[in-house]
Parts: sequence; structure tokens; C-alpha cells
Amino acid sequence: AKRSSKHPEEFGKGTPEGCIASEAGNNAVPAGALIPLLTLGIPGDALTAILLGVFTINGIYPGPLLLVKEPVLINTIYFTMFLINIVALILLALFLRPFAMIVKFPSTILAVSVMVVSALGIYSLNLQIFEIGVAIFMGILGYIMLRLEWPIVTWVIGFVLGPIIEERLRESLSLASGNPLIFLERPISLGFIIASLLIIILPIILDKRKKKSKKLFS
Repeated sequence: AKRSSKHPEEFGKGTPEGCIASEAGNNAVPAGALIPLLTLGIPGDALTAILLGVFTINGIYPGPLLLVKEPVLINTIYFTMFLINIVALILLALFLRPFAMIVKFPSTILAVSVMVVSALGIYSLNLQIFEIGVAIFMGILGYIMLRLEWPIVTWVIGFVLGPIIEERLRESLSLASGNPLIFLERPISLGFIIASLLIIILPIILDKRKKKSKKLFS
């Protein structure tokens, strides 16, 4: 958008073109993140990780066979997303100014309102105060992670995928009579293990190299 704009120098200063471009890209993320989730069972972001947990709770396991077993579900998901965009376009065209007035409300009032509505929604599911306490604890944990600059998205993905990975691990070990070397004997699993190790190790090595180069030039 910046390259094709007639006034690229205005980007980063609140120009409408920049806002539209960033929001258009942001709105395109959910549909794209659903593709690896539905076809491979791999969530692309925190939203699809939560959706994966919902699928698993309801006995739906995303993967290549999902397109064959649940074609109605797949069509419903994408038709709903298409319909949501149309409805959002109509609502924004009609009520853009009232929606924009929300930012003028004090942040404290908005925060309290969101917390109250969220608490009511959580309590209405099972009528248990304990679940509200869990939500408050998770909110405090998320705030601490933000303050420490820890990535929340990766934590959410790990939290959702953890039980699924443990279940698949037990199944694999039971098929191999408890032999963990089965993961090294299969090329696909070995490739994933190597890729995971590289993802963990390479950033550490690159970070150390950057620090060394800074010391040399300083």
C-alpha cells in the first residue's frame, strides 16, 4: 500500500490509506489461518488454536480426512465467514460514526463493562463462581505475561495443543510397545524433531552472534 500510494510519506502518521491497508490485512488473517488448521490440524494463530480445542472437545479432529468426513462443517465455516464480512460491511457503512464514538469513552468504563459482560457470560454457562475465578486468574496471568513481554499467542497454542500432543504421544508409544525410538526411525517424525530443534536453537545462536558483532563494532 505504501509503495503504490501517491503520498507514501504520510504513512505512519494516521493516513486513512495506511489504516485501511493494515485492517484489510488483519481481516484476511483468520481465513488464511483456517487452512492449515482444517487440512493439517495445525493452528495458525491463537484464534484457530482455541477453535482446535473446541473441535477436539466436540469429537472433531481436523486433518486431511475432515474434508471428507465433515464437508458440511467446512462449507458452513467458510460461508459464515463470507457472510460475516458482508454483515460487517453493512453495519460499518450504517453505524460507522456511532462505533467511532466508543474510543471517546473512558478506558476504565470500557474495561469494567467488558469484564462484567464477560463474567456474566462465563457464569451463565454452568452457573459456577469457580469458573469466573479461573477467568480472573487467566486475566492476571495474561497481564503479567504482557508486562514481561512474553508471547501470549504461543502460550495459548501450547495450552490448547498440549493435551492433544500428550494423547497422540501415548498412542504412538503404545503402538511401539513403549519404545520412544520409534520417533527417530520414522522420517516424518524425525524431520519434525529436527525442525523443532532448529527453531529453538537457531534464534539463540543468531542472538549471540548479534551481540558479539555489536561488541566488536562498539
